[in-house]
Amino acid sequence: MDEMTGHLEGPLTLECDLLMRGRVKGAVTVPAGSRLDLEGVVMGDLIVQEGGAAVIRGAVAGTLINHGGDVEVLGVVNCVHDYGDRLTRFGREAKVGFNRSRARAPQTT
Repeated sequence: MDEMTGHLEGPLTLECDLLMRGRVKGAVTVPAGSRLDLEGVVMGDLIVQEGGAAVIRGAVAGTLINHGGDVEVLGVVNCVHDYGDRLTRFGREAKVGFNRSRARAPQTT
């Protein structure tokens, strides 16, 4: 799994499995066969296609759009739209609703 830190301008489409600890300004798409472990912030939409996977421990300031992928929210998302047979799962600490003015990537030590 590759790792990304820092800030990127989107849109971004994954081409491999990715651990994202930074911030992306724009949309992020997770296609079939790819996995995103999000510990940072997506300032746009996060789109997970059928056959893709995502675990959100960080934040999505836009809309989480799940087209039937394997998606689990443990962090914060602004809004969720599920399309397809697989529904987004939510952990106990997950939150829906997002304040863009407070969006910051978590500090790493």
